[in-house]
Amino acid sequence: DERYFFDFTLRRDGSSKFAPDNRWSTFYSVGGMWNAKKEKFLEDTDWLDELTLKASYGTTGNSSIGNYGYFGLIGSGSKPYNGGGTLGIAQASNYDLTWETVKQFNVGLSFRIFDRLSVDAEYYVKKTEDMLMEIPYSYTTGFSGGMGNIGAMVNKGFDADVNIKLIKSNDIDWTFKANVNYNKNEVTELFAGRDEYIIANTGLKLEVGKPY
Repeated sequence: DERYFFDFTLRRDGSSKFAPDNRWSTFYSVGGMWNAKKEKFLEDTDWLDELTLKASYGTTGNSSIGNYGYFGLIGSGSKPYNGGGTLGIAQASNYDLTWETVKQFNVGLSFRIFDRLSVDAEYYVKKTEDMLMEIPYSYTTGFSGGMGNIGAMVNKGFDADVNIKLIKSNDIDWTFKANVNYNKNEVTELFAGRDEYIIANTGLKLEVGKPY
């Protein structure tokens, strides 16, 4: 009766940017909505035009890194040796490199009253895990750093859209619209259990408990 809605998605993604054992990952989402205005106890409420409550939870994957990120690569050297060019290891291999995952929960409320005021508000919590970033290596490896899955980050906040029909007549339709957004960001985990680290040559320090 157009009162209850439900949806579910499932996807299986693979990327050759990751090693064969970590190439594939499964992502999904589930959501529902209740159209309360269709309930009998609200059908005759004239001042209430619309009222819906919705909620969803889902995961998505991120593979936004360069190609061959997990390979150990060989590159040419800048200094000649014995009259010829040189070759050397240009990138350390990382066969543990895998998908970055975003898990997000949303809950929202929408209503319209007196055929003039409509509000659409939504609260969200988005957690990013296995973040894909450049991480430092011990110089004993022969490298300063490389790509890795380093930690986690959380975004929490809400969005609200408001529409008010200030004038509604046969000749004039004047509507006021506004949008409000608030977001709080926090780094919750870094690689190897660290509380903080400075990214070399950037002047940027990441710290657990602080915004990115």
